[in-house]
Amino acid sequence: MEVSVLVVAHNEEKNIARCLDSLLGQSYKPNEIIVIAHNCSDGTEGIVRQYKTIRLVSYNNAPEGVIHSRIRGFEEARGEIVACIDGDCIAQEDWLLNLIKPFDNISVSAAGGFVYLKDSLISWFVSYDFFFWSRLYRPCYRFYFWGANFACRRSDYLKVGGLEPLVVLKKKLNLHYWADDLYLSLMLSRIGRVVFAPTSRG
Repeated sequence: MEVSVLVVAHNEEKNIARCLDSLLGQSYKPNEIIVIAHNCSDGTEGIVRQYKTIRLVSYNNAPEGVIHSRIRGFEEARGEIVACIDGDCIAQEDWLLNLIKPFDNISVSAAGGFVYLKDSLISWFVSYDFFFWSRLYRPCYRFYFWGANFACRRSDYLKVGGLEPLVVLKKKLNLHYWADDLYLSLMLSRIGRVVFAPTSRG
């Protein structure tokens, strides 16, 4: 199956090279890597241009919010499986291999990997609590993937209408925050399984 990797980046000149190097070093090679650089005012785009095998989509004057970049990325992607990672993440060598394994089962619409927040002890606790401990003590626990590390079938993304309905809903309800990962997880769970891939770490 063809796999596209989308990298959403906003002013990530300090991190983007490490992210892209980790993607190029994957044990499972994607068919394409696309960086959606939205409203960057630093050197992010210049760094990405140095990687000749990586496609840069310069998305300037974009509406505020990462959701618009994700929408643009899915429009650009050609693969049946679309894997997403943020520009400040570093993917472990088997990140993509482990993230797409669940798609061998045709009932799986999306998979989410482990997102390790390491800014502080509290961040570390939040990561492990959400991805591992919560399922042990929360009777109503339901997994949903985080936008920084997930993959889904492009065909299923299109079946649920993508993320555009959330943009409309946000305006209608006057929401002041985005929850694109939660929204997409819930929509995809209506037509297939949304699973946790614990060994896919970013």
